[in-house]
Amino acid sequence: MAELIRTYSRAELRPGLTYPLGQTQIVQVLRDCGAVVDGLGLHCPARGVRRTFESGPLVRARWSSRIKKTWLEVYAVPSHLRTPVAELLLGGTLQQACLWIKSAAERPDSAWAGTDHQWQAWMRDGLVEVTET
Repeated sequence: MAELIRTYSRAELRPGLTYPLGQTQIVQVLRDCGAVVDGLGLHCPARGVRRTFESGPLVRARWSSRIKKTWLEVYAVPSHLRTPVAELLLGGTLQQACLWIKSAAERPDSAWAGTDHQWQAWMRDGLVEVTET
């Protein structure tokens, strides 16, 4: 795993939340995509953000122009939603994030890489919404 993830962090879960995927599952998707990430973090969304399956952060990929590094963040979900969110992530959403990271890392000296960027997938009204900045 160390060859695909340079640093790993896991936030302490608040009551009622769980991570939809574990490190091993995330690493497998990174491996399948041929991606390497400088940091992998499992995070809790801000208090009050995720109240239902219909709304909340799922995964975020980030590129830092200053230090030329990538991060992948997977967010905790309400415990009863672990299985459907895991299926959603493994059904393509996490792969999209990993491919974005791979693409970002392959062009560290491009004009694009001169500014910070992020790719983020959220649940909004029960649908996955992807934004890129």
